[in-house]
Amino acid sequence: MTFLLLSLTLLPALTLQYGRPSISPSLRLVQSVEQTSNQTVHASPLDQGRSLGSSFLQNRLRHRTGLNVSNSLEHKDYAACKAEMDPEVRTFLRIVVQAGHGSTALESILMSSPKIATLCSSEMWQCEGHKLLESMGHGLATDEIDTHFMLSTYSQYWNLDRPVLLDKKTKMLDHLPKQDAALLKSELPYPMKFTGIKRIDTAYIIMYKPVCLWPMSKDLVMLVRNDAGAHARSETKRLQQLVEVHKYFSDQGRPPMVVNYADMVWNPDYVQRELKKYLPCLGDVDMDFRPKLGQDVYEENKMKIDLGVKSYGMTQDPWDCCRYNIGNPGKNKPGKCASEWGMMHEDAGFAGPLEKFLSSEEKAQLDEAVAYLEKQSLHRRTK
Repeated sequence: MTFLLLSLTLLPALTLQYGRPSISPSLRLVQSVEQTSNQTVHASPLDQGRSLGSSFLQNRLRHRTGLNVSNSLEHKDYAACKAEMDPEVRTFLRIVVQAGHGSTALESILMSSPKIATLCSSEMWQCEGHKLLESMGHGLATDEIDTHFMLSTYSQYWNLDRPVLLDKKTKMLDHLPKQDAALLKSELPYPMKFTGIKRIDTAYIIMYKPVCLWPMSKDLVMLVRNDAGAHARSETKRLQQLVEVHKYFSDQGRPPMVVNYADMVWNPDYVQRELKKYLPCLGDVDMDFRPKLGQDVYEENKMKIDLGVKSYGMTQDPWDCCRYNIGNPGKNKPGKCASEWGMMHEDAGFAGPLEKFLSSEEKAQLDEAVAYLEKQSLHRRTK
Protein backbone atom coordinates (compact mmCIF):
# COMPACT_ATOMS: atom_id res chain seq x y z
CA MET A 1 0.00 0.00 0.00
CA THR A 2 2.87 2.36 0.80
CA PHE A 3 4.30 1.71 -2.67
CA LEU A 4 1.00 2.52 -4.36
CA LEU A 5 0.53 5.76 -2.45
CA LEU A 6 4.10 6.79 -3.20
CA SER A 7 3.58 6.03 -6.88
CA LEU A 8 0.50 8.21 -7.05
CA THR A 9 2.27 11.05 -5.25
CA LEU A 10 5.20 10.96 -7.67
CA LEU A 11 3.16 10.73 -10.86
CA PRO A 12 2.63 14.50 -11.38
CA ALA A 13 6.40 15.00 -11.25
CA LEU A 14 6.97 12.09 -13.59
CA THR A 15 4.57 13.65 -16.07
CA LEU A 16 6.76 16.72 -16.30
CA GLN A 17 9.89 14.61 -16.65
CA TYR A 18 8.72 12.19 -19.32
CA GLY A 19 6.34 14.12 -21.54
CA ARG A 20 3.46 16.45 -22.12
CA PRO A 21 0.57 16.26 -19.67
CA SER A 22 -2.73 14.74 -20.66
CA ILE A 23 -5.15 17.22 -22.21
CA SER A 24 -8.05 15.85 -20.17
CA PRO A 25 -9.81 18.81 -18.46
CA SER A 26 -10.87 16.51 -15.65
CA LEU A 27 -7.24 15.85 -14.71
CA ARG A 28 -6.32 19.47 -14.18
CA LEU A 29 -7.54 19.27 -10.59
CA VAL A 30 -6.38 15.75 -9.81
CA GLN A 31 -2.92 16.70 -8.61
CA SER A 32 -4.12 18.99 -5.82
CA VAL A 33 -6.93 16.66 -4.79
CA GLU A 34 -4.59 13.66 -4.62
CA GLN A 35 -2.32 15.44 -2.18
CA THR A 36 -5.15 16.15 0.28
CA SER A 37 -7.35 13.06 -0.02
CA ASN A 38 -6.81 10.01 2.18
CA GLN A 39 -10.09 8.37 1.28
CA THR A 40 -9.91 4.65 0.56
CA VAL A 41 -12.17 3.48 -2.23
CA HIS A 42 -13.01 -0.21 -1.93
CA ALA A 43 -13.64 -2.42 -4.90
CA SER A 44 -17.30 -2.98 -5.62
CA PRO A 45 -18.85 -6.44 -5.35
CA LEU A 46 -18.87 -6.52 -9.15
CA ASP A 47 -15.12 -5.90 -9.28
CA GLN A 48 -14.50 -8.45 -6.54
CA GLY A 49 -16.52 -10.98 -8.48
CA ARG A 50 -14.22 -10.72 -11.48
CA SER A 51 -11.79 -13.02 -9.74
CA LEU A 52 -14.31 -15.85 -10.08
CA GLY A 53 -13.12 -16.48 -13.63
CA SER A 54 -14.57 -16.88 -17.08
CA SER A 55 -18.04 -18.02 -15.96
CA PHE A 56 -18.51 -14.74 -14.14
CA LEU A 57 -17.29 -12.77 -17.17
CA GLN A 58 -19.74 -14.58 -19.41
CA ASN A 59 -22.66 -13.88 -17.04
CA ARG A 60 -21.59 -10.25 -16.91
CA LEU A 61 -21.59 -10.02 -20.71
CA ARG A 62 -25.02 -11.65 -20.93
CA HIS A 63 -26.42 -9.10 -18.50
CA ARG A 64 -24.83 -6.13 -20.25
CA THR A 65 -25.32 -7.03 -23.89
CA GLY A 66 -28.05 -9.64 -23.93
CA LEU A 67 -25.76 -11.91 -25.95
CA ASN A 68 -25.69 -15.61 -25.14
CA VAL A 69 -21.92 -15.93 -25.04
CA SER A 70 -20.20 -19.29 -24.74
CA ASN A 71 -16.80 -20.87 -25.14
CA SER A 72 -17.37 -21.16 -28.88
CA LEU A 73 -15.23 -19.29 -31.40
CA GLU A 74 -18.38 -18.23 -33.25
CA HIS A 75 -19.02 -14.66 -32.13
CA LYS A 76 -19.91 -13.16 -35.47
CA ASP A 77 -21.95 -10.25 -34.10
CA TYR A 78 -19.90 -9.52 -30.98
CA ALA A 79 -19.22 -5.85 -30.28
CA ALA A 80 -16.70 -4.79 -27.65
CA CYS A 81 -18.61 -1.65 -26.67
CA LYS A 82 -21.81 0.28 -27.32
CA ALA A 83 -22.25 3.32 -29.51
CA GLU A 84 -23.50 5.27 -26.50
CA MET A 85 -21.07 4.55 -23.71
CA ASP A 86 -21.91 4.62 -20.03
CA PRO A 87 -20.09 7.76 -18.75
CA GLU A 88 -18.71 5.69 -15.86
CA VAL A 89 -17.12 3.10 -18.17
CA ARG A 90 -14.07 3.24 -20.44
CA THR A 91 -12.91 0.74 -23.05
CA PHE A 92 -9.21 -0.07 -22.80
CA LEU A 93 -8.42 -0.91 -26.42
CA ARG A 94 -5.18 -2.70 -27.16
CA ILE A 95 -3.92 -3.40 -30.66
CA VAL A 96 -1.94 -6.64 -30.72
CA VAL A 97 0.51 -6.69 -33.61
CA GLN A 98 4.00 -8.04 -34.00
CA ALA A 99 6.67 -5.35 -34.31
CA GLY A 100 7.32 -4.50 -37.96
CA HIS A 101 3.95 -5.85 -39.07
CA GLY A 102 1.92 -2.66 -39.54
CA SER A 103 1.14 -1.63 -35.95
CA THR A 104 1.86 2.05 -36.63
CA ALA A 105 -0.43 2.07 -39.67
CA LEU A 106 -3.31 0.60 -37.67
CA GLU A 107 -2.62 2.97 -34.80
CA SER A 108 -2.75 5.98 -37.14
CA ILE A 109 -6.16 4.89 -38.43
CA LEU A 110 -7.57 4.60 -34.91
CA MET A 111 -6.13 8.03 -34.04
CA SER A 112 -8.53 9.58 -36.53
CA SER A 113 -11.44 9.02 -34.15
CA PRO A 114 -12.14 11.96 -31.82
CA LYS A 115 -13.33 9.42 -29.23
CA ILE A 116 -9.97 7.76 -28.71
CA ALA A 117 -7.21 8.76 -26.29
CA THR A 118 -3.59 7.87 -27.07
CA LEU A 119 -0.33 7.86 -25.12
CA CYS A 120 1.47 10.07 -27.65
CA SER A 121 1.74 12.98 -25.20
CA SER A 122 4.20 10.83 -23.22
CA GLU A 123 6.63 11.49 -26.09
CA MET A 124 7.58 7.82 -26.10
CA TRP A 125 8.67 6.03 -29.28
CA GLN A 126 5.67 5.13 -31.45
CA CYS A 127 3.36 6.14 -28.55
CA GLU A 128 3.90 2.69 -27.01
CA GLY A 129 2.96 2.25 -23.37
CA HIS A 130 5.57 -0.40 -22.60
CA LYS A 131 8.29 2.08 -23.58
CA LEU A 132 6.90 4.51 -21.02
CA LEU A 133 6.91 1.87 -18.28
CA GLU A 134 10.44 0.78 -19.18
CA SER A 135 11.65 4.39 -18.98
CA MET A 136 10.38 4.43 -15.40
CA GLY A 137 12.11 1.20 -14.46
CA HIS A 138 9.04 -1.04 -14.76
CA GLY A 139 8.67 -4.04 -17.01
CA LEU A 140 5.73 -6.18 -17.99
CA ALA A 141 2.63 -5.74 -15.80
CA THR A 142 1.24 -9.15 -14.92
CA ASP A 143 -0.13 -8.73 -11.40
CA GLU A 144 -2.57 -6.37 -9.72
CA ILE A 145 0.07 -4.06 -8.26
CA ASP A 146 1.87 -3.69 -11.59
CA THR A 147 -1.33 -3.15 -13.57
CA HIS A 148 -2.47 -0.54 -11.04
CA PHE A 149 0.82 1.28 -11.59
CA MET A 150 0.42 0.92 -15.36
CA LEU A 151 -3.06 2.45 -15.32
CA SER A 152 -1.89 5.20 -12.94
CA THR A 153 0.96 6.06 -15.30
CA TYR A 154 -1.10 5.90 -18.48
CA SER A 155 -3.78 8.09 -16.89
CA GLN A 156 -1.33 10.99 -16.81
CA TYR A 157 -1.27 10.99 -20.62
CA TRP A 158 -4.63 9.65 -21.72
CA ASN A 159 -7.48 12.11 -22.15
CA LEU A 160 -9.74 10.33 -19.66
CA ASP A 161 -12.80 12.23 -20.86
CA ARG A 162 -12.73 10.13 -24.03
CA PRO A 163 -14.49 6.75 -24.01
CA VAL A 164 -11.72 4.66 -25.63
CA LEU A 165 -8.20 4.46 -24.19
CA LEU A 166 -5.60 3.12 -26.64
CA ASP A 167 -2.39 1.18 -26.13
CA LYS A 168 -0.25 -0.79 -28.58
CA LYS A 169 1.11 -4.22 -27.71
CA THR A 170 3.97 -5.42 -29.92
CA LYS A 171 6.03 -7.63 -27.59
CA MET A 172 5.59 -10.38 -24.98
CA LEU A 173 2.27 -11.25 -26.58
CA ASP A 174 2.05 -14.57 -24.75
CA HIS A 175 1.71 -12.66 -21.46
CA LEU A 176 -1.48 -10.88 -22.52
CA PRO A 177 -3.94 -13.32 -20.87
CA LYS A 178 -2.22 -13.01 -17.49
CA GLN A 179 -2.06 -9.25 -17.82
CA ASP A 180 -5.72 -9.01 -18.79
CA ALA A 181 -6.75 -11.09 -15.77
CA ALA A 182 -4.78 -8.76 -13.51
CA LEU A 183 -6.35 -5.70 -15.16
CA LEU A 184 -9.85 -6.97 -14.48
CA LYS A 185 -9.06 -7.39 -10.78
CA SER A 186 -6.89 -4.31 -10.28
CA GLU A 187 -8.30 -1.33 -8.39
CA LEU A 188 -8.68 1.74 -10.57
CA PRO A 189 -6.13 4.52 -9.95
CA TYR A 190 -7.21 7.79 -8.39
CA PRO A 191 -7.12 9.88 -11.62
CA MET A 192 -9.73 7.56 -13.12
CA LYS A 193 -11.92 7.62 -10.01
CA PHE A 194 -11.72 11.40 -9.88
CA THR A 195 -12.89 11.59 -13.51
CA GLY A 196 -15.92 9.50 -12.53
CA ILE A 197 -14.75 6.23 -14.04
CA LYS A 198 -15.94 3.18 -12.15
CA ARG A 199 -15.02 0.41 -14.55
CA ILE A 200 -12.78 -0.30 -17.52
CA ASP A 201 -13.49 -3.03 -20.04
CA THR A 202 -10.80 -4.46 -22.27
CA ALA A 203 -10.98 -4.96 -26.03
CA TYR A 204 -8.39 -6.29 -28.44
CA ILE A 205 -7.66 -5.96 -32.15
CA ILE A 206 -5.28 -8.61 -33.44
CA MET A 207 -3.65 -7.90 -36.77
CA TYR A 208 -1.54 -10.40 -38.69
CA LYS A 209 0.42 -9.90 -41.88
CA PRO A 210 0.30 -12.65 -44.55
CA VAL A 211 3.79 -14.07 -44.49
CA CYS A 212 4.63 -13.28 -48.10
CA LEU A 213 4.21 -9.54 -47.46
CA TRP A 214 7.49 -9.21 -45.59
CA PRO A 215 9.16 -7.24 -48.47
CA MET A 216 6.82 -4.34 -47.61
CA SER A 217 8.70 -3.76 -44.34
CA LYS A 218 12.28 -2.47 -44.33
CA ASP A 219 12.78 -4.00 -40.89
CA LEU A 220 11.68 -7.43 -42.06
CA VAL A 221 13.83 -7.21 -45.19
CA MET A 222 16.80 -6.55 -42.92
CA LEU A 223 15.92 -9.53 -40.71
CA VAL A 224 15.63 -11.81 -43.74
CA ARG A 225 18.92 -10.56 -45.12
CA ASN A 226 20.70 -11.19 -41.83
CA ASP A 227 19.23 -14.62 -41.08
CA ALA A 228 16.33 -15.82 -43.18
CA GLY A 229 15.96 -19.06 -41.25
CA ALA A 230 15.72 -17.32 -37.89
CA HIS A 231 13.09 -14.98 -39.29
CA ALA A 232 11.03 -17.85 -40.69
CA ARG A 233 11.03 -19.63 -37.32
CA SER A 234 10.31 -16.41 -35.42
CA GLU A 235 7.40 -15.61 -37.72
CA THR A 236 5.90 -19.04 -37.09
CA LYS A 237 6.21 -18.63 -33.32
CA ARG A 238 4.64 -15.15 -33.33
CA LEU A 239 1.69 -16.28 -35.44
CA GLN A 240 1.13 -19.14 -33.00
CA GLN A 241 1.10 -16.61 -30.15
CA LEU A 242 -1.58 -14.58 -31.90
CA VAL A 243 -3.66 -17.74 -32.26
CA GLU A 244 -3.35 -18.52 -28.55
CA VAL A 245 -4.28 -14.96 -27.58
CA HIS A 246 -7.38 -15.13 -29.76
CA LYS A 247 -8.42 -18.51 -28.39
CA TYR A 248 -8.02 -17.34 -24.80
CA PHE A 249 -10.24 -14.28 -25.16
CA SER A 250 -12.76 -16.14 -27.29
CA ASP A 251 -13.10 -18.74 -24.54
CA GLN A 252 -13.75 -15.84 -22.16
CA GLY A 253 -16.64 -14.69 -24.34
CA ARG A 254 -14.68 -11.61 -25.48
CA PRO A 255 -13.32 -12.47 -28.92
CA PRO A 256 -10.81 -9.98 -30.35
CA MET A 257 -11.31 -8.58 -33.81
CA VAL A 258 -8.81 -10.08 -36.27
CA VAL A 259 -7.57 -7.89 -39.12
CA ASN A 260 -5.59 -9.08 -42.11
CA TYR A 261 -2.92 -6.46 -42.88
CA ALA A 262 -3.53 -6.97 -46.59
CA ASP A 263 -7.21 -6.12 -46.16
CA MET A 264 -6.28 -2.94 -44.28
CA VAL A 265 -4.03 -1.85 -47.15
CA TRP A 266 -5.99 -3.06 -50.19
CA ASN A 267 -9.56 -3.39 -48.88
CA PRO A 268 -9.66 -0.38 -46.53
CA ASP A 269 -13.37 0.40 -46.95
CA TYR A 270 -14.25 -3.08 -45.74
CA VAL A 271 -11.98 -2.86 -42.69
CA GLN A 272 -13.45 0.55 -41.91
CA ARG A 273 -16.95 -0.95 -41.78
CA GLU A 274 -15.80 -3.88 -39.65
CA LEU A 275 -14.08 -1.61 -37.16
CA LYS A 276 -17.32 0.28 -36.67
CA LYS A 277 -19.19 -2.98 -36.06
CA TYR A 278 -16.68 -4.23 -33.51
CA LEU A 279 -16.20 -0.85 -31.79
CA PRO A 280 -19.41 1.19 -32.16
CA CYS A 281 -18.11 3.49 -29.41
CA LEU A 282 -15.26 4.55 -31.70
CA GLY A 283 -17.51 6.05 -34.36
CA ASP A 284 -16.15 6.59 -37.85
CA VAL A 285 -12.45 6.29 -38.61
CA ASP A 286 -10.49 7.69 -41.55
CA MET A 287 -8.55 4.97 -43.38
CA ASP A 288 -6.36 7.63 -45.00
CA PHE A 289 -5.66 9.66 -41.85
CA ARG A 290 -2.25 11.23 -41.33
CA PRO A 291 -1.55 12.27 -37.72
CA LYS A 292 -0.74 15.96 -37.38
CA LEU A 293 2.59 16.82 -35.81
CA GLY A 294 2.16 18.80 -32.60
CA GLN A 295 -1.49 17.83 -32.34
CA ASP A 296 -1.81 14.05 -32.66
CA VAL A 297 1.85 13.09 -32.41
CA TYR A 298 5.14 14.75 -31.43
CA GLU A 299 8.69 14.66 -32.79
CA GLU A 300 9.78 12.37 -29.97
CA ASN A 301 7.24 9.72 -31.02
CA LYS A 302 9.19 9.12 -34.25
CA MET A 303 5.97 8.41 -36.15
CA LYS A 304 6.77 9.57 -39.65
CA ILE A 305 3.78 8.72 -41.82
CA ASP A 306 4.19 10.08 -45.33
CA LEU A 307 0.97 8.57 -46.69
CA GLY A 308 -2.33 7.50 -45.22
CA VAL A 309 -2.92 3.75 -45.31
CA LYS A 310 -5.44 3.94 -48.15
CA SER A 311 -3.12 6.07 -50.29
CA TYR A 312 -0.20 3.80 -49.50
CA GLY A 313 -2.14 0.80 -50.77
CA MET A 314 -2.65 2.55 -54.09
CA THR A 315 1.12 2.81 -54.53
CA GLN A 316 1.78 -0.89 -53.93
CA ASP A 317 0.99 -3.70 -56.34
CA PRO A 318 0.38 -6.79 -54.19
CA TRP A 319 1.48 -9.19 -56.92
CA ASP A 320 4.60 -7.33 -58.04
CA CYS A 321 5.87 -6.76 -54.51
CA CYS A 322 4.91 -10.00 -52.83
CA ARG A 323 3.09 -12.46 -55.08
CA TYR A 324 -0.12 -11.86 -53.17
CA ASN A 325 -3.59 -12.30 -54.65
CA ILE A 326 -6.14 -9.87 -53.20
CA GLY A 327 -9.31 -11.54 -51.99
CA ASN A 328 -12.88 -10.27 -51.84
CA PRO A 329 -13.67 -9.89 -48.14
CA GLY A 330 -17.27 -8.92 -48.80
CA LYS A 331 -17.84 -12.34 -50.36
CA ASN A 332 -15.90 -14.35 -47.79
CA LYS A 333 -12.99 -14.96 -50.16
CA PRO A 334 -9.60 -14.49 -48.50
CA GLY A 335 -6.53 -13.14 -50.17
CA LYS A 336 -3.73 -15.65 -50.68
CA CYS A 337 0.02 -15.74 -51.02
CA ALA A 338 0.92 -17.48 -54.28
CA SER A 339 3.54 -19.32 -52.25
CA GLU A 340 3.29 -19.28 -48.47
CA TRP A 341 6.31 -17.03 -48.29
CA GLY A 342 6.36 -15.62 -51.79
CA MET A 343 9.61 -15.10 -53.65
CA MET A 344 12.66 -13.49 -52.10
CA HIS A 345 13.16 -9.79 -52.51
CA GLU A 346 16.35 -8.86 -54.35
CA ASP A 347 17.59 -7.06 -51.24
CA ALA A 348 17.65 -10.39 -49.37
CA GLY A 349 20.46 -11.60 -51.58
CA PHE A 350 18.96 -14.87 -52.74
CA ALA A 351 15.83 -16.29 -54.38
CA GLY A 352 13.41 -18.95 -53.27
CA PRO A 353 10.65 -19.38 -50.69
CA LEU A 354 11.46 -18.74 -47.04
CA GLU A 355 9.53 -21.85 -46.08
CA LYS A 356 12.50 -23.94 -47.20
CA PHE A 357 14.15 -22.99 -43.90
CA LEU A 358 11.42 -24.71 -41.89
CA SER A 359 11.20 -28.37 -40.99
CA SER A 360 8.09 -30.25 -42.08
CA GLU A 361 6.75 -29.97 -38.53
CA GLU A 362 7.40 -26.22 -38.39
CA LYS A 363 5.80 -25.77 -41.81
CA ALA A 364 2.68 -27.61 -40.57
CA GLN A 365 2.56 -25.34 -37.52
CA LEU A 366 2.84 -22.28 -39.74
CA ASP A 367 0.07 -23.46 -42.05
CA GLU A 368 -2.21 -24.19 -39.10
CA ALA A 369 -1.67 -20.76 -37.53
CA VAL A 370 -2.22 -18.92 -40.83
CA ALA A 371 -5.39 -20.91 -41.56
CA TYR A 372 -6.79 -20.15 -38.11
CA LEU A 373 -6.15 -16.40 -38.29
CA GLU A 374 -7.44 -16.27 -41.85
CA LYS A 375 -10.68 -17.93 -40.75
CA GLN A 376 -11.11 -15.56 -37.82
CA SER A 377 -10.53 -12.52 -40.03
CA LEU A 378 -13.31 -13.83 -42.30
CA HIS A 379 -15.93 -15.18 -39.91
CA ARG A 380 -17.42 -11.76 -39.18
CA ARG A 381 -17.93 -11.11 -42.87
CA THR A 382 -21.19 -11.13 -44.74
CA LYS A 383 -21.36 -14.17 -46.94
